[in-house]
Amino acid sequence: MRQNFEAILRWLQSSLGSSHPIVALYGATQNFVANLLQQPFVPRLSVVSQLENFVNSRSCGSVLVYAPAGFGKTTLVTNWTFSTGDWALAMHFFSRAPEFFGLASNPSVAFAHLLAQIFATSEIQGFKLEGESPDEPKFSIPETQNERASLLCETIANLKLPRDRRLLILLDGIDEADEPFPSPFPDQLPKGVFVVVSARWDGQSEMPYLRGWKFDERIELSLMDESEIAEWLKCYGSGELKAMSEDEKIVATLKQATADFHCF
Repeated sequence: MRQNFEAILRWLQSSLGSSHPIVALYGATQNFVANLLQQPFVPRLSVVSQLENFVNSRSCGSVLVYAPAGFGKTTLVTNWTFSTGDWALAMHFFSRAPEFFGLASNPSVAFAHLLAQIFATSEIQGFKLEGESPDEPKFSIPETQNERASLLCETIANLKLPRDRRLLILLDGIDEADEPFPSPFPDQLPKGVFVVVSARWDGQSEMPYLRGWKFDERIELSLMDESEIAEWLKCYGSGELKAMSEDEKIVATLKQATADFHCF
């Protein structure tokens, strides 16, 4: 996967210039993912199983992973994404963290970021765009948010992947965007294309950032059960809590104490 990162980064630098904001954002995203994958992670087996079943039982589709804030949505979808094998990948993490230079919460930037990655991946891995002409001008990013959303939707709709390849588009934390926005993805995804979106949601309330979005499946990330809490204690830090993980009473007490408040 690191080689894919580096190949896409080189393509972006060549096509947009090394000082372009999208190049900086992609580099920051690389670093964010690398750091996240080094942190302790407890696979949430129920959710992972549902995600695996979703992508393995369909030829394409979109799925929403939802939970309240702090339940570990970003950690889970990122670790799952990078453990699923030889995906082609385009990703954006909505965030106001300073490491993203104030760019990652802007929907217009997000559309440009995904668009650039999909063009890069298409060229590097030989995906075809229906109606593409060899005389097409060099890739460029439209100016306005609406133009970027339209081109992103059109580009995805026109993708033709080889039979043995899959493209995963990961859009994490849409609730962190500066403003709500309609889905930039086509209603009918091409074969081999999957979209995974994560957002804060309780499964019932109407959230403005989910209004108008359509998903083929919705998967809830719940609080950890006792076995997952024990596993978390084992892998936390340098193993200083491992002994606690082997004490069923302590694990049960932690589960009871955090029943209505996530702390893992």
